[in-house]
Amino acid sequence: MSESPPIVENAKVVGVQATGRDITERRQNERLRQQAFEQIERNIEQFAVLGDHIRQPPLQVILGMADLTDDPRTSTVIHNQVERINEYITQLDRGWVESREVRAFLRRHEQD
Repeated sequence: MSESPPIVENAKVVGVQATGRDITERRQNERLRQQAFEQIERNIEQFAVLGDHIRQPPLQVILGMADLTDDPRTSTVIHNQVERINEYITQLDRGWVESREVRAFLRRHEQD
């Protein structure tokens, strides 16, 4: 609340005038913004960790086992499926990069 000069009549202070604002909505928006940033941070971490956990060692073990099989057709099918999984992980990696970019954009423009 900001104060204005007192209201004076006949050299006596008879009142004051004050202005106040309800900042409840602004504070709520700031809290929601902070929660959104925190969620983005968690998502970014999860993208990176998830991709690493799937690629190393599970996919490498699967490829190794496929190479050891005596059936070339089976080996080819397994290799193709691993390639598909790897592409999904690459998409997760892109999501991780995009999330970082969104976070950076929001941080740059949060004062606007």
